[in-house]
Amino acid sequence: MAKQFMLMEPKNENFNELIGGSSKYLVPRFQRDYAWDIEQWEDLWNDINALDEEGFHYMGYIVLQQTEQYQFEVIDGQQRLVTLSLIVLAAMKALSDMIERGEDEADNKERLDELTKKFVGNKNLVSLKVVSKLELNRNNNRYFQQICSTLAAPNHRGITSTNKLLRKCFDFFRTKEFGATGAEIAQFIMKFSSAMIFTKIIVQDDLNAYKVFETLNARGVQLSTPDLLKNYLFSIVTKNDDIEDEELDDLDEMNSHRLSRHF
Repeated sequence: MAKQFMLMEPKNENFNELIGGSSKYLVPRFQRDYAWDIEQWEDLWNDINALDEEGFHYMGYIVLQQTEQYQFEVIDGQQRLVTLSLIVLAAMKALSDMIERGEDEADNKERLDELTKKFVGNKNLVSLKVVSKLELNRNNNRYFQQICSTLAAPNHRGITSTNKLLRKCFDFFRTKEFGATGAEIAQFIMKFSSAMIFTKIIVQDDLNAYKVFETLNARGVQLSTPDLLKNYLFSIVTKNDDIEDEELDDLDEMNSHRLSRHF
């Protein structure tokens, strides 16, 4: 008997509701790397600046596959989720800088702690590193988690091109004005996060998740047919999480070469 396709009714949620709750979001190990660049960042910032006129901005579909009660794999939407998260992190860095300068120190520390819990994740009590609600793929996650924990994006030797984009994105939004006080920065984060509206689609079936993805890849650099096929195949072979990253890299390179000859 064919596996029944389960699709929950699409639901509109803002970024605050998506990230601010108890859910955790995982970008599959095999999914494409972070790829947004200056054009997409500028467009998004312009959309945010227009919120006073419109009150909200529609961010398109986000497609999730539920793996546990409060855990989801991100099938479509990682570029937008990561970029919005980096905006929050950049604003939190501005708040952290105020604390270092001794500006309203006690209240701003409390604001920063609450924003961290709501939009980023909880700190590990042993390492004091933030365990993020959003985990990226095998090529981006370590660098992204470093930004989450330190509110800094280092430019060390050997940084990959995709992690350079994460760094440049964080630095791009670091130059923006979020508010002159800690209260204004917190108000900015709450206002903009509540105004970024997604249509959330949740599926429980691998194949149909990628069928949905193929038709609803809503914004940014669209995946090609080989990428879509590769993502589906890799979702099957990595199901038991028993393939090492090195093997996955080899498979990725081999399949990209083979698929490119057929499309």
